[in-house]
Amino acid sequence: AQPSAQPQTYLDLAPTTAKPPPRNQSPSRRPLHKNRSRSMKIHVRLLNNTAHDLEVEGSDTIGSVKAKIMEKEGVPPQQQLLFFADEGLEDARTLADHGIEDGASVCLIAINMQG
Repeated sequence: AQPSAQPQTYLDLAPTTAKPPPRNQSPSRRPLHKNRSRSMKIHVRLLNNTAHDLEVEGSDTIGSVKAKIMEKEGVPPQQQLLFFADEGLEDARTLADHGIEDGASVCLIAINMQG
């Protein structure tokens, strides 16, 4: 039998030191580690055009921010929807994860869960 004249292709499985490409994130979603634990003030705007300031830290989770809103507004966290830059905020992520900085405004929508 004659050997094949076609070139062989090999898959290189050796580990590389190159970093994977960054996830496709908009600037507003890029984590801001420099502000992660700094005290700051955010504005919480309601649909009735009222607003309240909250003292927070960049490392605060959205869930903990909702607890602070409940203290001021009386709206239970499970009935709060928070938005920043037209994106819904996830309870487990931090303000810094969402790109929220000092002086930012977040929108609060209170939903009625009673049947």
